[in-house]
Amino acid sequence: MKGTKLAFFMRWAQGGGAERVMIALANQFAAAGYRVDFVFVNAQGKFIQDIDPRIQIVDLKAQRAVFAGWHFYRYLRQEQPHAVISALNYINIFAILAALLMPSHKPKLIITEHGTLGATSSNLKGRARLVPKLMQWLYPFAQHVVAVSNGVADDLAQQIALPRKKIVTIYNPINFAGIELLKAQPLQHPWAEQDIPVVLGAGRLVDVKNFPLLIQAFLQVRKTRPCRLVILGEGEKRSELEELTQASAYAEDICLMGFSENPYPWMARADAFVLSSDSEGLPTVLIEAIACGAPVISTDCPHGPREILQDGAYGMLVPVNDAQQMAQAIAHTLQQPAQNQNSVQPLLEKFQQRRAFQAYQQLLD
Repeated sequence: MKGTKLAFFMRWAQGGGAERVMIALANQFAAAGYRVDFVFVNAQGKFIQDIDPRIQIVDLKAQRAVFAGWHFYRYLRQEQPHAVISALNYINIFAILAALLMPSHKPKLIITEHGTLGATSSNLKGRARLVPKLMQWLYPFAQHVVAVSNGVADDLAQQIALPRKKIVTIYNPINFAGIELLKAQPLQHPWAEQDIPVVLGAGRLVDVKNFPLLIQAFLQVRKTRPCRLVILGEGEKRSELEELTQASAYAEDICLMGFSENPYPWMARADAFVLSSDSEGLPTVLIEAIACGAPVISTDCPHGPREILQDGAYGMLVPVNDAQQMAQAIAHTLQQPAQNQNSVQPLLEKFQQRRAFQAYQQLLD
């Protein structure tokens, strides 16, 4: 109800999909009259500017999440929020531990999962290997466990032996009205004015997004026709992608654009949007591209793309890490006329902000 105090808890506001989703959700609660705190392990990142001014930002000023648990417990003791909404497994673990230590006025815990543990657990190193066991032990103490897709929910239930009925799926909220305004902004780039097809990718430049696959597939297409590739995003793999690009025969047709606060004009301009990931939870960027009118191609990775695209009805699905089939899909898409926006409305309706907000509201009751 209005006036209820809520605490959103995350590591930071750097450029990931989970951060954007949580900030959008917190903004909705603030607009609806809730008293909202956004608690960060370290309050840094480009998305800080997107937080509603009615929200109080609490900076625990910890360099690592493992050092923030005690500070978050002290925050709970002092502020006593009605509920905590957290995201990402290691943050969820600290949220649950802090709440369990509360002698009284324990907050309601709503923990959210945005990715698939099954796709990453084999790569965990050091103390991170304890995360699945801690999740198995602690997640049952949360009042609600939310997954952003049915695939994520199924994977989580299997990985930590949590009954599937204990996990609720709530799709990420997307501000389609805001996207409509932002995509109309002018695109300040010479490629935008030229009649050469543009293939677009967007996301963090990290292993799981597999941008080398997109570059390799693009290069195959470029051998047969003029086209260009734009990749929006920053991350630890930038230098590797730059080397791959410069070693190709078509380096002048590939642009690693860096992080963009407004990717939507590029999505509206793109002749094909490609998601090349090895795994996902619910790739919001894929839905946003569809909303901007871009024809989309995605790897059939676990677990979001097939669910979003409804088995290929709203975009092409290709096998994971298959450059040849991705190249064929790009070439095919570049030959097709632009999609009819009316045809995607039933799909977009499932991701409207009001639906997600109402679903989270019900969990607070």
